[in-house]
Formats: sequence, C-alpha cells, structure tokens
Amino acid sequence: MSLSDLASIATVVSSIAVLGSLIYLALQVRQTERNQCALIQPGRAARTAQSLMHMSEREIAEPFLKGMEGDETMSPVEQAQFRMAFSAMIISAEDSYFQYRQRLLSKQQFESVVNVLLSMLATAGPRAMWRNVESRFEDGFRDFINSRLRIAVGRQIAPSLSDWKTSLARARAEISARGNCQ
Repeated sequence: MSLSDLASIATVVSSIAVLGSLIYLALQVRQTERNQCALIQPGRAARTAQSLMHMSEREIAEPFLKGMEGDETMSPVEQAQFRMAFSAMIISAEDSYFQYRQRLLSKQQFESVVNVLLSMLATAGPRAMWRNVESRFEDGFRDFINSRLRIAVGRQIAPSLSDWKTSLARARAEISARGNCQ
C-alpha cells in the first residue's frame, strides 16, 4: 500500500468522522430547540396567570372593566390604569408574536394568543386604546394585528355579564340533570 492509498483512506475516514459530527450537532441543536420551547410555555402560562391575578384586584379590575366597556366617564387616573393594563397585555401578545416568528411557539399556541387578543379588541374600549398605542409597537406585529382586525370586524367574542349568566344557568341545569340520572 502506497502513501497515496493511505492518504485516500485517511480522507475517507475523516470525511465519515466529519459527517458523524455534523449529524450529532444537528441532533443536539434540535434537542436544544425542543428544550427551549418546553421552557417557554410554562413561562408564558406563569406570566399570564400573574397578570390575570393582578388584574383581578379591585383597584385595577374596576377601571379595566370600564375601559373594556368604553366608558367615557372614566377619570384620567382610570384611563391611565386601563392604558397600562391594556399595554401590558399587548406587550405580552407581541412577545408571543416574536416567539412564533422564531419558531419557539407552535401555530396552535400562537393562535390561542391571537384569539384572546382579538376577543378583547372586539369591543370598543380596547379597539380605541389599540388605535392610541399601536404606533409604539413593531411594524410587523402592528400590521399583523390590524390585518386580523379587518378580518374579525363585527365578530364579538368577548363574553358579557349576561353571556356568563346564561352559561352559568346552562351549567347548573347540566349538573342538575346529571345528578338526577345517577
């Protein structure tokens, strides 16, 4: 065997080793991406839960509800509270938008965020507030939300108090009927 033959064999062996290393690296990158996605969901859930708990406090809930209803009698302080709570929700949605674009959120997770946001923007108060703050957000996100709003025009998704009472009566009737059948 000549030196040239040995060099050829060494080249083949090193090429196989490089290929093996690239496959291993690809698997590691894929696993890292999965781990990163797995960490994002609990973080999003915790952030949302914390935000909702904060917004359930009376001093925030009252102005927020007034803002959701488009109450024109809101005081400047109530309007500011609504704007800040609303902006926090929009910032959270924008973060989800960026995570989706970076393929860190699945389409289903992102659509869930979008549906909640569109539900909120289906009422006059939040829609008006969006118009007041939309210029503060990244162009792609703003254009995405505005395009979805054009599609969702007239699609009121946000439940009212009467909707909740109707659902409550239906749930009680279902439970009562199930209790009678057992």
